[in-house]
Amino acid sequence: MLVFIIAIYKRPELTKIVLDYYYKLSKKYGFKVVIAGSEGENSRLIAKNFHYIEVENFPVSHKNNTMMREAKKFNPDAVVLLGSDDFICEEIIKHYYKLIELKETRVFGFKDLYFYGAFEQHLSHFKVVNKNFGAGRYFPRIVLDKINFLGWYGKHNKGLDGVNMAVLQKNNIENYSISLSEINGFLVDVKTDFNLSNKNIIFVGEKINTKIMEEKGMPKKKIDAIKPKQKTKPIKEDLHVESFDFKDGATYEVEGTGNSKFLKQGCKYTIEGLQAKLLAKKGAIIYKG
Repeated sequence: MLVFIIAIYKRPELTKIVLDYYYKLSKKYGFKVVIAGSEGENSRLIAKNFHYIEVENFPVSHKNNTMMREAKKFNPDAVVLLGSDDFICEEIIKHYYKLIELKETRVFGFKDLYFYGAFEQHLSHFKVVNKNFGAGRYFPRIVLDKINFLGWYGKHNKGLDGVNMAVLQKNNIENYSISLSEINGFLVDVKTDFNLSNKNIIFVGEKINTKIMEEKGMPKKKIDAIKPKQKTKPIKEDLHVESFDFKDGATYEVEGTGNSKFLKQGCKYTIEGLQAKLLAKKGAIIYKG
């Protein structure tokens, strides 16, 4: 049995689109989905087609652990972590089943990811080195048993991918990463007006034609129909800032100096962890928050 775990909070329009998408695929492929919500009946109604539990949203690390432990009730062969703004294509789902069939014992993740700004209609392809993203991370049963279905320690609301990797390292659990292209995969993280991580990350990677979303079966038209709750200043591309020793979970402030035509002088954004490091590699000036 393959089980997806998804924590939901706020963004009801996007969350409904995401869960409708996985409901259709669950009928086709037979996987189960555990949803952890935090807004009572509103969350329960959105997740009505899936196994639902109510958990306080903060700390998010506790919410994720509760959700992972709930997945144990289905006696899973593997558990996959997804966000309520993540869409994976069918090729990835088929790959998960292949890993179960091959009795893969390592944690598996992707070293690249697509980010899509729904309001900007901007799609980018984003890569990391020697790491993998939490979105789509695959945990085989042997690993779940070893960590007692508890993938996070402490009380954390940010930097959860790194916290999870620290748990794996502490337990001497192997993990590996591949590129999406190796399995013809597509995984997109959609950014709207409420995000756990800063939405400016949509401009960090290589800009990609949005047609690929529809080609891979993503409900792009429904996503684009979501309207912002309040007017926001347009965010431009190519942030430029100064680099130093970045730490997981720390926050960094990006301030425009006027050197970039895309980031006006005086504009400020708060960026964290890996995102700040990658922005720095793009030549931006970052100040400790």
